[in-house]
Amino acid sequence: MGQSAYEEHQQEKERDLQAKCEQIRKHADSLTAADERASQQYTDKMVRNYTGQLEQAVSSGRAFMHIDMDAFYAQVEERDFPELVGRPIAVGHPRSVVSTSNYEARRYGVRSAMAGFKAREACPDLVFRPVRMAVYVEVSREVETAFAEVDPHYEMGSLDEASLDITAHLAAHPTLTPDDVCRAVRARVLELTRLTCSAGSGLTRLVAKIASDRNKPNGQFSVPLAVPAHVAFFDPLPVRSVTGIGRVTERILQALSITDCSMIRTRPRPLSALPISTRAALIRVSLGVDRPPRPAQSRSAGVERTVAHPLNGTSVRAFVEGLCGQLARRMEADGEQAASLTFKWKDTSFGLHTRQTRMAQVTADAGALSRTAHGLVSGVLVEEPGFAARLVGVTAGLADKMTEGSRLKAGLTAPAAQQALACPICGLVCGSEAQVDTHLELGRCGRGKAKKEKARARGPKRLPGQTTLSFMADAPARVGEVLDIDD
Repeated sequence: MGQSAYEEHQQEKERDLQAKCEQIRKHADSLTAADERASQQYTDKMVRNYTGQLEQAVSSGRAFMHIDMDAFYAQVEERDFPELVGRPIAVGHPRSVVSTSNYEARRYGVRSAMAGFKAREACPDLVFRPVRMAVYVEVSREVETAFAEVDPHYEMGSLDEASLDITAHLAAHPTLTPDDVCRAVRARVLELTRLTCSAGSGLTRLVAKIASDRNKPNGQFSVPLAVPAHVAFFDPLPVRSVTGIGRVTERILQALSITDCSMIRTRPRPLSALPISTRAALIRVSLGVDRPPRPAQSRSAGVERTVAHPLNGTSVRAFVEGLCGQLARRMEADGEQAASLTFKWKDTSFGLHTRQTRMAQVTADAGALSRTAHGLVSGVLVEEPGFAARLVGVTAGLADKMTEGSRLKAGLTAPAAQQALACPICGLVCGSEAQVDTHLELGRCGRGKAKKEKARARGPKRLPGQTTLSFMADAPARVGEVLDIDD
């Protein structure tokens, strides 16, 4: 049997990575003694700098904790549907990717971001559950109540994890330890949601995040608030376990015979084969020092879908128009406007591509978004006459928030309740656009490809006088979220 396009793409990426590793290794072998001395001096300087920052944190009484929900989406499904407990579960669509999996499924190698068909191969008894984003968002907000009681300025990394600065809380409660605070927050989350979470604490946000994974699930680990203990925690850590070091960087470091954090600081010669900015970042994370605060990042919101049959140059236009309509409705509901627009697609070889442009003026109008997106698509079709896409999405770079008057106007003109939607072919009433899309994709209205494409182009029917209950509707995006509605 021949290889799939996915497998061919993965092998091509692996060959490219191997070539890159070999190139860097040869460069490291060619370095002179003078290069090694210069690299040693640079490493010593950076280590002194970052160690000084840690000592300053100790003298200031800094302390952080990190909370990570245990297999969040899957755990919510098990809570709401007890018959699933003990069975391997993946949240996502079998034709798309796995959003998360429970611990039973992970024993088979099923993991987040894995292709659905690969997950099924790894675990034939895997139960796929549809993504219920509205439910997960609501539960996440309940969890945030527990965080706010300890740190009103907590930072959510995603729906299922958060970083808390517990410095002030410990100062206000001098008899408490970081371990006590972790235990109290975990108990509060369990009380509010009937869900478990894991926690970690330490001198920096980075060490707290790594520590939160030490005793998962439903556990905690605290790194003492002292520089020697902090550094000793990091020294033996495999480089891949450090936040910020991914698969590619790990492979490059392995090619340089660097496998743990201590080697980053004690083997400066091979490290000097890397760009100086990369070396500085590696030394920083090997000591568990947080990245300096960044300027406020741009915000975005988007929608994307994976399709069973690749879209061509004709069908993609209608498809993109539908996505722009959904994006416009979500932005209007959140009081947002687009300042730029990005067209995103994944080709049949799983290569990911984007094209971006600025809007003529900030807007949340579906027509303006569609016209801009069509301009981007037209340019792509000129470049690629044989265009074929497995995934298509549009993302809006959000402008500054609407004025209060504009938001009030949007609220007054919005419908009081979300309209019910129906399949444009059979008229089946669905709770959301995602459900209409899934209904079409699974072929319940017939197997005709042309028929489905026409239905997608028309979009779901809106039924006047009918509304969907809130728990059936898609939740509006939080600021900065990209909505994946392929459920």
